[in-house]
Amino acid sequence: MTRSIFVTGGAAGIGLETAKLFRDKGWRVGVGDVVDGPDEIGVESFLLDVRERRSWQDALAGFCGEGGLDVLVNNAGVVRYGLLEDISGEDTDLIVDVNLKGVLNGARIALPYLKRGQRPVLVNVASAGALYGGPRLAAYTATKAGVKGLSEALDGEWVQHAIEVRCVMPWFTQTSMVDAPGKGRNASIKDDMGNLGVHGAEVPAQAIWNAVHSDKLHHPVGGKARMTWRLVRYFPNFMRKNVRRQRKPD
Repeated sequence: MTRSIFVTGGAAGIGLETAKLFRDKGWRVGVGDVVDGPDEIGVESFLLDVRERRSWQDALAGFCGEGGLDVLVNNAGVVRYGLLEDISGEDTDLIVDVNLKGVLNGARIALPYLKRGQRPVLVNVASAGALYGGPRLAAYTATKAGVKGLSEALDGEWVQHAIEVRCVMPWFTQTSMVDAPGKGRNASIKDDMGNLGVHGAEVPAQAIWNAVHSDKLHHPVGGKARMTWRLVRYFPNFMRKNVRRQRKPD
């Protein structure tokens, strides 16, 4: 029986690569985004604003009908790069509403569909920033740490429903977000990464596929994310000193 997956933020970046990967594996794929997805990729596309619960209800009802959902990938996210003092209140609201409230909305509204799914899995896409907050990404890393915490909580809550939960934490990924100029300065995330680099969207897409077929909760993606995971666990003071060194006057 064909399995089904619904991916938010599916019009570009990690979401699009994830949709194409699962499509190629023979899954029925739905994507939701605030803009129309590419018609040529051969998946079902729905307009979805993850901030709005009614939008979630309409998109999932349109994709699932009276049936179930096997995998939900909460991937939609936004970032504004800059010091917190340079980020507007409207932008911090947007970051919280999309990155955290959007994931909460998805988990809550998808639950009845996941209960009817085949070996159902909720995949929440956080970030390596969830492991330790970095300068100029305060609001973003706060929301991604929240997604990690939510995933851990739901992993405990949803075992009663036989629904698995996975938290995927990619290193910085080559999308439009890492190329956008920062607030208060022109340098982007990619500019400031230097030799730490970014990886292509196909890397976290493959990690999402692996997570769906894994029994682990946490999935740091990429060598640098896995290194950060170990450093935070075993050498937290080293991480703090390293992060503080990054904050130099512009």
